[in-house]
Amino acid sequence: SLDGTPVRHLHATGGEATLVPELPAMVRHARDNGIPHVSITSNGATAWSQLEALVDGGLTEIRISVDAHEPVRGDQLAGRAEAWRRAVANLERLVRLRAVHPSFFLIANTVITPANRAAIAHILRFLLTLGVDDIKLIASVDDTSALGRFSEATQLLDEVHERLRAVEAGAFPLL
Repeated sequence: SLDGTPVRHLHATGGEATLVPELPAMVRHARDNGIPHVSITSNGATAWSQLEALVDGGLTEIRISVDAHEPVRGDQLAGRAEAWRRAVANLERLVRLRAVHPSFFLIANTVITPANRAAIAHILRFLLTLGVDDIKLIASVDDTSALGRFSEATQLLDEVHERLRAVEAGAFPLL
């Protein structure tokens, strides 16, 4: 038993956490034993039944990665056919599930790299339509120092700021 544990948040990530068949049972065990927040980061392309089992097990936060605003580029970045469509479909299902199972917080993650930085305004516009609780834009660690150094950077930053002006203050705390 973990009664009295100082652990307040357990997060599963790396590779693809949802490939671990025992993960829903692990989530339930953590929650049943006093860990108040259990979360995952996923590419979202897993079977819906696995995500549903995680929510049923008490998952309190789900972060799904979507690095493009359309399927062709999304599949290229993921390196797998249909990965983007599956991730977006699962995000949409999670949004609907949250209406009847409001116990989890849903975040759309986007890793910004040189491969998708020119589309950041389009990606942000797309993510804002999904109905997620928050959006997190993550700079690729390998590209942090040069990520903003390209000819369209100022124009794209202006477009992003324009999109964000339409967002209610405080609506997306991570964004």
